[in-house]
Amino acid sequence: MELVIRLALIALGIFIIVVAKDFPRWGEYPGPGFFPQLLGVALATSGLLLTGQAVIRRSWPRPSLSLFFSQDFLNALVTVGAVIFYLYISDRLGFLPTAFLVVSGLMLLLGVRWWWSALLAFVIAGLTFLLFHRLLLVPLPYGPIEKWLQPFLFGVYGV
Repeated sequence: MELVIRLALIALGIFIIVVAKDFPRWGEYPGPGFFPQLLGVALATSGLLLTGQAVIRRSWPRPSLSLFFSQDFLNALVTVGAVIFYLYISDRLGFLPTAFLVVSGLMLLLGVRWWWSALLAFVIAGLTFLLFHRLLLVPLPYGPIEKWLQPFLFGVYGV
């Protein structure tokens, strides 16, 4: 199973690099495809290094179904489910409450105390919103909370 994951990392990295090369150019570098290409290179390199490490050690794991019943696999499934939840709910609920629910829910799943996960999720959602929406000018989904907070966050400029 580890070999499949390693090869999937390589394939996903190459796929991201190829797709990101077709992103439109705005004349200056780095353009919109820079960070996806960087991510693709990192994924492909990680997969190659992990495969090379297994070859050097000659430690090819035996196939086993125990991976599908492990806590790590269930955590990965819940993470994918959280991303799908975000994609479907964020347009109606807005970025801030959806990000708060996703981050705090994942932290609770990993065993973090409820008050600590709520506090960190609040800070992470708020800082992420300010970073992407205000500094990087990335349009994020607006919901009732973002509309209510707009005068406080952006004053007279309102982005």
